[in-house]
Amino acid sequence: MSAINDILNNVPIPKMVKVRQNFESSVLENVDTELKNQLANKNFNRKFTPGMSIAVTAGSRGVANMALTIRTVCDVNLLLFRLWEAMAVQQPRDSV
Repeated sequence: MSAINDILNNVPIPKMVKVRQNFESSVLENVDTELKNQLANKNFNRKFTPGMSIAVTAGSRGVANMALTIRTVCDVNLLLFRLWEAMAVQQPRDSV
């Protein structure tokens, strides 16, 4: 017997059932445009403030165009950063 069989020899194995899961397979023609619209509609820019660190992560199981999706989210974040920088330059500094 193998070592694994020896270890599992007295371990009861539960009954199992085969399960099939079906996911809706909707398709977006313009992933980046739709994502930008959704982020704009959810006031995405109000969730962040200048100086914050932002991490972007994702799981790709069953999602097409994941690289484009992540790139679009990063592009939106970069755009927000540039807008904040521009606003900071235009803001008058308090006199000391």
